[in-house]
Amino acid sequence: MARDGSGVYTLPQPAFVGGTVISSTAVNSDLSDIGTALTQSIAKDGQTTPTANLPMGGLKHTGVGNSTARTQYAAAGQVQDGGLVTLGAVAGTNAITASATPAITAYALGQKFSFLPAAANTGAVTIAINGLAAKAITKFGTDPLVAGDLPIAATEIFYDGTQFQLTSVSSGMIATQVQSSKLRLIDAQIFTATGTWTKPSGTSAVDAEVIGGGGGSSGADADASEWLVGGGGGGGGYSRKFISASLGATEAVTVGAGGAAGTAANGAGGNGATSSFGAHLSATGGTGGSASSSGPATTVHIGTGRTAGVGSGGDLNISGGSAGIAIRTGSIGTRGGPGGGTPLAGIAAPADSDAAAGVAGKFPGGGAAGASSSGAAFAGAAGAAGVVIVRSYGL
Repeated sequence: MARDGSGVYTLPQPAFVGGTVISSTAVNSDLSDIGTALTQSIAKDGQTTPTANLPMGGLKHTGVGNSTARTQYAAAGQVQDGGLVTLGAVAGTNAITASATPAITAYALGQKFSFLPAAANTGAVTIAINGLAAKAITKFGTDPLVAGDLPIAATEIFYDGTQFQLTSVSSGMIATQVQSSKLRLIDAQIFTATGTWTKPSGTSAVDAEVIGGGGGSSGADADASEWLVGGGGGGGGYSRKFISASLGATEAVTVGAGGAAGTAANGAGGNGATSSFGAHLSATGGTGGSASSSGPATTVHIGTGRTAGVGSGGDLNISGGSAGIAIRTGSIGTRGGPGGGTPLAGIAAPADSDAAAGVAGKFPGGGAAGASSSGAAFAGAAGAAGVVIVRSYGL
């Protein structure tokens, strides 16, 4: 037995005693066992192939080089620097060739690569990596690229099992998609309440925008010895998407309501609700503002402004504006916190007074500004409802 299973080696024979005759059988047994132990060890020049997993006990392999084959592990720096997924030797305008290091031998679902195009494209684009077959680069799923979709700028692609989808899609590309396909606007609907969108005759694609409801602002309680102020509500999130092949004959439209106004008794504002267009894209509402707590009139107190909603599922997803904080001090005056805005609505500024109700959020999806009080109680205000805008295009 060369080792005991825990890596500890013990000679099989007892220690030899000086001045005694040593048996050749015992010596040969020790030497044979030592030889076996050496054979089971890893040679530093790479001659030995491990036959089981090597537990490192929390230690590291240090001074490792960058991997050059897919069967080698990578150095942390190689991963951090993007070397494994950044394509080099990029050439071509519409028929792009490039190389990955280590080289890939086949395309696989889920592969992601980044590269810098050698030239701006002038039409549909293919890419061949490491000499493999050329695959189309598409946008919005399976739509071919058009001139200018690949500028000389950082580009990311994802292999879906058939083609590489462009994941670095810009909002300007939505307009390019409409223009390049020679689609014309045939219908536009603005939903301010939940309902159902019915596909107009001749529609082949839509440009949908959704904004979540704004958060309500908090109220300010009555206190003759103190000035109390309320925080503003966050703005709703925003999402926009160009949709073609996956459109249904009808799509459910949900318009997120604005958050409720906080009561005059230092009530917190309500959260805005989520807006959505079918299962394609959605935007959450902003959260409601909170009121400041009671305290000495000469101390600065803060009513918390709230976070904004976020968009998801779209080609372009943007957060709404976060609400500002409310401040009160016994010697200067008070103002409620401003409400957060959205990409289509400005912020709601608080009333220019030490004692005033909250100010409603701006449509669509704006958060409300908070109330302020120097003796009388004032309620907050409601956030603005969201909106869903659907533009239909056809030939």
